Amino acid sequence: MRSNVYVMLSSSFMLGLMIGFIIWQIEDGYQTDGVVEELLSAYDIRHTYFAQNNTLTGKKRSQIKGVDQRNAALNWIRLNHNRDDSAVIYFADDDNTYSLELFDEIRFTQKISIFPVGLLDDEIIIKDGKVVGFGKQKKGYQRRFAVDMASFAINVDVLFKNPYLQFVSNYSNGYLETKFLEQFTDLPELEPKANNCTKVRRTQSE
Repeated sequence: MRSNVYVMLSSSFMLGLMIGFIIWQIEDGYQTDGVVEELLSAYDIRHTYFAQNNTLTGKKRSQIKGVDQRNAALNWIRLNHNRDDSAVIYFADDDNTYSLELFDEIRFTQKISIFPVGLLDDEIIIKDGKVVGFGKQKKGYQRRFAVDMASFAINVDVLFKNPYLQFVSNYSNGYLETKFLEQFTDLPELEPKANNCTKVRRTQSE
């Protein structure tokens, strides 16, 4: 089943003409997966593929996933990407499918672009072409940015202007995205995509 999911995701990336370099990694692992490597090679996708173990333990480990892996990717980009080359960072999940319009739109991200992904509480409020807030949040949640990890993309220059920017795990589950974004941006800077956040560009495969 996992290989089928990667085939669908690889197909999306192949068709996304703006994709030039993709970082793949295994969550909570010490070594890479040969099946994934074969698929990347078969689809001729330029990539860097590495494993990053999950350092969280206990309850945090089951609640907050992908912190170490995303931070490893950000660090790799800082160390290896030429700052003069324009690029956009998007945190894609291996259990999602993506429309071609998503890749075409986010490549024009100046700082941070935002778009809905079809979740029940996924309402982005737009006024005069600007993001002014979010819809009703789940009970007990008070997030400045009520978004999913797949709801935003950032220009690579953000990393170089914020050398200590990373995901942090010392918050309750559900706050990973907002605490990341709060480190470098605020509502007026959000760039609404997907027809002023009225179209869904991503769905879950399983």
